[in-house]
Amino acid sequence: MTVVPESVQNVGRYAFAAVEALTSALRSASAEVGSVAGGSWTGAAADEFATGWTEVYDGAMVIVSALEELATKLGVTAESYRQRDESNAGALAAIHSLDLP
Repeated sequence: MTVVPESVQNVGRYAFAAVEALTSALRSASAEVGSVAGGSWTGAAADEFATGWTEVYDGAMVIVSALEELATKLGVTAESYRQRDESNAGALAAIHSLDLP
């Protein structure tokens, strides 16, 4: 198995960027919904829509949270792998030295 720590970290960075973009978009959409439903739009239909939006928003935030956790784990895993690889390389170099006469 080959692992390229930089590539794993790049995927983590991409996931963090997606988290930031999704969070920003959800907050913006939530502000828009809040200004319309319960603001300029009232009544039973507005209440139903607001309830539905809250469910969508909450579900999306669960996904965003999971994506953020994944991004964090990718970064930590890549760094742990890099450290272990360097440690193993040092141990092998010490054992298998070709110090010929």
